[in-house]
Amino acid sequence: MNNPRIPSVSVRNMTLKAGDPKICVSITGRTRDDILDSCREIVRARADIVEWRVDFFKEYTNDFLLKDTLAELRRILGDIPLIFTIRTVEEGGLAEIRLLDYIRTYRECARSGLADIFDIEYKIMLQLPREVVADIRKNARVIVSKHNFNSTPDLETLIDDIIRLQVSGGDIAKLAVMPEDEEDAARLIKASKEIIAHYTTTPIITISMGALGIDSRAKCVETGSCITFGCVGRPSAPGQLPIQQLRDAVNRYKFVK
Repeated sequence: MNNPRIPSVSVRNMTLKAGDPKICVSITGRTRDDILDSCREIVRARADIVEWRVDFFKEYTNDFLLKDTLAELRRILGDIPLIFTIRTVEEGGLAEIRLLDYIRTYRECARSGLADIFDIEYKIMLQLPREVVADIRKNARVIVSKHNFNSTPDLETLIDDIIRLQVSGGDIAKLAVMPEDEEDAARLIKASKEIIAHYTTTPIITISMGALGIDSRAKCVETGSCITFGCVGRPSAPGQLPIQQLRDAVNRYKFVK
């Protein structure tokens, strides 16, 4: 972690960079009341960052209710950064949404200034006109993400994937893969360390999902992930640890390091 070229991203009063991971918890409520109650609980649990998984919201296609809920989330969160994510079915989420509706929702919510980071899937990012991405980035940061729920590629492919995410036009690159064995999980950690040591152009988030990948969430100081994901209540992805357990694990590893 002594690479002086390691980049950082500022969000509100927080700096995201390798070596100082922040813990994020996702809101997965289906109704407005569930979403706001979950947000209050996550704030009480002292999450560093909160992600709203908008695709879980039953009314995410209702512009008025979406923006009203977003405004109330901002009020509850205060200065805690908020990630806005519509995860499509193809990437393990619940949203079936037309590209034009996706663009309109992201643009309008970014212009509102209520969310701080917008998660855009890599395949969607490749389809977005440059002016759309520029418009979103005027008011917020962008995570470019890719999820593979079936396997973990070879080392060269993992490194290539992270590099492609880094140069695709966002501020943070996120790669999540599914291990079939401990060797797969170790390979993701190795790829992350290679990126941080030699190739990094943006902060990264790398996750090995499921029970086999728990080390990648706890050892984020070593992997260089600027954000690691835990849960308060129901996990939003396989392998997430309860926030206090994750915090304890991250802190133990910091101490060992």
